[in-house]
Amino acid sequence: MKILDRILVPIDFSASAESAARRAMVYAQAFDAQLVFLYVVSTAQMALTQPVDGRSRGLERMGQAQERLNRWVEALGFEAAQIDDGSVDCVVVEGDVIKQIVKHSSQVDLLVMRSEGRNELGDWLMGTRTERVLSQAHCELLVLRSEDRGD
Repeated sequence: MKILDRILVPIDFSASAESAARRAMVYAQAFDAQLVFLYVVSTAQMALTQPVDGRSRGLERMGQAQERLNRWVEALGFEAAQIDDGSVDCVVVEGDVIKQIVKHSSQVDLLVMRSEGRNELGDWLMGTRTERVLSQAHCELLVLRSEDRGD
């Protein structure tokens, strides 16, 4: 029995997400685990997608997000063949970011994400995304310290 079979890394295309992805790559290699990169197109982003000629641009936006995620993963050093053979999975979904991360956490053994700390009033009132995921995740969670801690 493998200790880790699947590792989830939520992606927002930031430097912090790249750092978390690189750390997850180390774990995936050490445990021969599949990496699952998840990008969530938020419901708010989709609501901004206006119909053109009576046809929704939502599918177009999802396709563009999938292409962007695939390119981002390839830029990390993965080959398209690894994406095609399933050793790396690039998943794009629509919905609430926290709910989708939590939902996908039920399908993996480890979730890797970086803590960004509290920056906005909303974070102070509701907690950071990391805190909200931490309290609801269905798997082990590796939270990496924020890179700009200043200490």
